[in-house]
Parts: sequence; C-alpha cells; structure tokens
Amino acid sequence: MKLSDWNTLTKPHRLMARLDDASERKLRLFCCASVRRVLGTDSLSDLYERAIECAERFADGSATESELHEHYQAVDESQSATVSYEQRMLVHAVRWTVGREMNGSSICYSVVAAAERSVPRSEYEAESLAQLHLVRDIFYLSAHEVELPGEEDEAVRLLAREIYESGDFLRVPELAETLTAGGFPEAMVEHCLDGAPHVRGCWVVDLLLDYE
Repeated sequence: MKLSDWNTLTKPHRLMARLDDASERKLRLFCCASVRRVLGTDSLSDLYERAIECAERFADGSATESELHEHYQAVDESQSATVSYEQRMLVHAVRWTVGREMNGSSICYSVVAAAERSVPRSEYEAESLAQLHLVRDIFYLSAHEVELPGEEDEAVRLLAREIYESGDFLRVPELAETLTAGGFPEAMVEHCLDGAPHVRGCWVVDLLLDYE
C-alpha cells in the first residue's frame, strides 16, 4: 500500500489489512480506544471502562494477566444483562479488548466491526470515520521510515512523556511547535495538528518515547 492510499482510504478495515506486523501493545491500545469511543452512560459503562483501563495498563506492562482475566470474566458475565443488539455488540468488543491474546489485526477488525454496530444504524457512517481516525492516530504506514534528528531536543521527550503519563492527549498539538523548532520531520508536525483526536498509542508520542 502506498502512503497516499493510507492517507485517502475511507474505511478503517482497508487500513487494518496492513497491521499484521504491529506490536501486541499497539493492537491492544487501538482496541481500547475503539471501544471507549462507543461507551454509553448506562449501568454497565463503568464496568467496561474499568476493563479498558486494565487493558491499557496490561499493554504497558503494569497489570497482570490475572487482573486482565478478572475483568474479562466480569465483562463476559455482563452479557446476561444486555437487552439490545447494540449492547451485545458492545460486550463483544470489550471482551475481545480484554482477552489474553492479541495476535494480529483480525482482533482489531472484529472490535471495530462490533463497535460500529453498537451505535444506532443512523450513526454507522460517522462512527466508521471516527474509527478510521483512530487507526491513523495509532498506526502509521511508514513510521519505521521516519528519521528523527541526530540530536533530539530533550524538551520534546519531556512533553511527550507528560502527555503519555497524564493521559491528557488533548495536549498533543502542543508538541507541534517544539517538534518544528527541533527540526523533526514534517509528517510528525502535521499529525499533531491534523485536528483529529489523539489517544494512548498515538504514533508520534510513541516514536518520541521509543515505544513499540
């Protein structure tokens, strides 16, 4: 796939066909962001949010398999309380997200498909576009080809670490000015300013922190 195609395709599933070499961490963080987008305000949402938070910590090595499995069981048991097709799709998406195995893009594909179907039919197209933005935020077709400056500005790394550790990814656009001043690639600057939401796993932040 050419970079131009990566930037212009309008369906997330087409992009995910390129993710088979992505790390398990990246795949899980994408699933977390994908599902969090469609969480509602009903009584089960707090349960699902806690499960997603555990999956994020597991992806970064700060939660155990036992903790993850405990949340998996809680999510699985919640299925008996669902009454609608949309709710059942959401349960499937969360359950896949907190599963022990995260091997290959097929899991992401399944999570996105379930997430898209967890919203009213009238919102399918808008949700698909939002999921597309998440794919582009976490993965970048040519991230491995982005060359960082020989002498990196420590201020850039410090800001990236602040953003990552606080979870305040609304601050990603703040990186743009520092990246420009430090002579970083234009692709990184453009991504920070693209106007789309940024989430844990954003490829620019990950690249600055040397996370895979």
